[in-house]
Amino acid sequence: MQRDLSKLPSASAILSPLSMPQLQNIVADISTDLAVTEQIVASLEARVDEKLASLQRALVPVGSIFCFSSGQVPANFHLCDGSAFSKADFPELFAAVGSTYTTTNSQLYFNIPDLRGMFVRGHDYDRGVDSQKKRPLGSVQASQTSMPSSGPFQVSPAGNHQHTTFFWYAPLSGAGNSNFVAVSSLGGSVNVPTTMNGAHSHQISGGDAETCPINVSLNYIIKIV
Repeated sequence: MQRDLSKLPSASAILSPLSMPQLQNIVADISTDLAVTEQIVASLEARVDEKLASLQRALVPVGSIFCFSSGQVPANFHLCDGSAFSKADFPELFAAVGSTYTTTNSQLYFNIPDLRGMFVRGHDYDRGVDSQKKRPLGSVQASQTSMPSSGPFQVSPAGNHQHTTFFWYAPLSGAGNSNFVAVSSLGGSVNVPTTMNGAHSHQISGGDAETCPINVSLNYIIKIV
């Protein structure tokens, strides 16, 4: 069923009984209502943003470190590159990190960890896996090489070769000389020492610039706010 719109009153018929001051008051009331509505919406948005930020801090505490696959660091994070931050501007980050990674004696600034090119190891807490059991949290451990579990290191083979030696053949009665080897006049086998060659070492073949497992490079990033 269609309505007959021709019977509806016109806008001029509706507004004609109203004076200009009355119309102005109506417009002013509408504007005021819109302004109040905008203020309410803005206040709600601010409260929602505050709640979301608080929830984010609770889920991801400031000072948390993650591996990140992109070179573009996301908002509220920073590459773990040892950068300095103001204690006054980043109080939560300083509360989490402290001066553990600070290399200078500064009252105003502190440093975040520098994990570029580094492997991260869980702190031992007296478990006994780390050979440096008492080293402090956040300390850097120098490169080490342990003895292989399969046995001692093997030196490079030198092939079939000889070592120079000398000895004297003499009767058993001449055993007073330190370089003297007693040989039975009746014949038989004896142990013959070689000459001393002084303190020296043998080279182990192989080796690379560093010791590391198979790995993939990623960025370590830290939550700063």
